[in-house]
Amino acid sequence: MGSEAEKTQVVIAVGGEAKRMGLSIPKALVKVGGSTLLDRCIGMFMGCGFKEFVVLLGYKDTQITEHMDHSDLKGARITKAYDYAQGIAKGKAVKHALLEGKIDKNMRSIMAWPDDLFFDSRLPSAVVEKHVAASKKLGTLSSIVVTEAYRSPFGIVHIDSNGIVTRFEEKPLVPMRTSTGMQVFDPGSYDYFDRLIDMDKPGPVEFENVVLPEMAAQHKIYSISIPPDSWLAVNTQKELEQAQKLVAEGKLPAS
Repeated sequence: MGSEAEKTQVVIAVGGEAKRMGLSIPKALVKVGGSTLLDRCIGMFMGCGFKEFVVLLGYKDTQITEHMDHSDLKGARITKAYDYAQGIAKGKAVKHALLEGKIDKNMRSIMAWPDDLFFDSRLPSAVVEKHVAASKKLGTLSSIVVTEAYRSPFGIVHIDSNGIVTRFEEKPLVPMRTSTGMQVFDPGSYDYFDRLIDMDKPGPVEFENVVLPEMAAQHKIYSISIPPDSWLAVNTQKELEQAQKLVAEGKLPAS
């Protein structure tokens, strides 16, 4: 598996802010246990043999740049790609990095987000292995990691025809496959970014809105399922507290 990891570049988008956590720093620099979310993300991939990283930075981002320059990430070859303008969103950020040659068009990529925590530290290895097998067998160009169900953040109310509540479930598992955001792209995928993302269109462009629907319509995306409750997206103060609790319980490493 090491050879496949070495042939795969890890693209990490770090443009988000931690406002919903009540913090005035980039979300990637929020600490869970003893490490920032960014260092945790890079460390998980390095532990699986990945060495090439492309970090998509926000417009004129200096805090994350300074952090990476002083982080102990020995063995990681990190390429920095800066947004050319504010608020362009992930679609334009990825295409800009492709146009600048920061993302190697001849190399497979796996995209990840620092605020996604996965309980299985070997997941990236399994994902690339399954992706390679699916692309050979099915002719797919991309693979996306999905949970088999997601836990609702709300209570679910069941009612009868008269509007009477018959059952109440607090934060149940909803049997609907949900994207975790981790996704593999073969070089053939980049043509979709080139064709579908208009850099001259005003405002932000999310590739999930324009690239993935067409790839899905052409049956070019394979799904890789992971169990429910094996992934936590850290976007709010409550989710940050949950992540800290998981570290204290030993379900996530301290750093």
